[in-house]
Amino acid sequence: MIERNLAKLKAILTSEIALSLYLPAFTLALGRGIAAPALPVYAKSFDIPFEQASWVIIVYLLGTAISTVPTGMLLDRIGRRRIVLAGPILSAAASLLIPFAHSFPELLVLRFIGGWAQGMWVLARLTIIADQGGDKRGRLITAMVAMEGAGSLIGPAVGGLIAYLTDVRVPFFIHGGLALLSVIPSFKVIQDPKVETIRAQKAKEGPGFAWLREVMVFPVIIICIVQVFVQMSRASAGNGILDLYAVYAYGVGPALLGAMAAIATAVSLPITFMAGQVMDRFGRRKTIIPGFTLVGSSMVFMAVIAAADLPLPVYVLALVVAQMSQAVTHGSMQTLAADIAPANARGKFFGLWRLIGETSTFISPVMFTFFSSHGGFPASFMYLGISGFMAAGITLFFVKETLNRPAPRSAPAPAAEAVATVAQTR
Repeated sequence: MIERNLAKLKAILTSEIALSLYLPAFTLALGRGIAAPALPVYAKSFDIPFEQASWVIIVYLLGTAISTVPTGMLLDRIGRRRIVLAGPILSAAASLLIPFAHSFPELLVLRFIGGWAQGMWVLARLTIIADQGGDKRGRLITAMVAMEGAGSLIGPAVGGLIAYLTDVRVPFFIHGGLALLSVIPSFKVIQDPKVETIRAQKAKEGPGFAWLREVMVFPVIIICIVQVFVQMSRASAGNGILDLYAVYAYGVGPALLGAMAAIATAVSLPITFMAGQVMDRFGRRKTIIPGFTLVGSSMVFMAVIAAADLPLPVYVLALVVAQMSQAVTHGSMQTLAADIAPANARGKFFGLWRLIGETSTFISPVMFTFFSSHGGFPASFMYLGISGFMAAGITLFFVKETLNRPAPRSAPAPAAEAVATVAQTR
């Protein structure tokens, strides 16, 4: 048993994987984490209300969403390497310019560009894992997420302290520098498939949008619906809205925001590693169903805290619980998508998949802000909770396990086998 586990560990800890996947994931997340505590405070410095300040989060997600389909098409046309290199470079440029923003609209434009760049890198990495991951997809994806979590653990505490001791703009310079640093190993390590392989894949793809026939079937549509509720439930928690809420509801500064994020990430990081092992051994449903049930419950807990106007320590406890529940689900939907992606058009498929997910991610803070304006913060958190329960429920009743199915082929059958009705699952 021990030897088998060591062999599995070695399979996902090769030097090539470490340099091309884990190191960039950690470094990029570290940079984003360093900038994260400064962002809400920097946005508030423009003397704007919460509803307007929330757009600093929303436009970032909008950029990520809009980038999906163009990036997916480019991945299949010009290869994975150029996209995975361009993403961090563009992200660095946007972050380095943020301290020089003279107005809030300028800040929004730069945040949009940063979101677009992040979407490019994530989509390229996910496509590469689907190409080469085989039966290690779950562990590779969750290990990548865990490395991002490690960066997020260190980054906010460091960034909050830097912003407190120096200036709120300094973390953005550090983020830009780390983004440039993260891309250096990829120049040497990442290579596109041979020309013959690319030509063979394009020949199988068929003309125009023929590849859509392989994914536009009822079972895959159900999984896409799950993805909508998944992203709606966790996007606000994972993209800074809760930090913005803490700034406006409790008046916390960047140092405390960083410490809160570090604590929440520290307790959830081991859970993320465990989730990958569970997915590859017992199945994707074993993390999706309990995970999003917990996500929904944690958001209801947040609603109670907001309604009762409970003190900051209780909110911090709720934040830790929310992060732990999120950790159970990390990488689950990405792994599910890698299972059902057609081999001859993975870039385009992931572009479509990420468009659905990132659009939902964009909508989530918009809805959070809408409910906070019309029903107060308790209504906002209840919206997130209901979304989590919907994701768990649809998966329970309609999604069939994808772990033991054959590797993706270029026919519609694999996608159709990915899910089933209640009668098929029981």
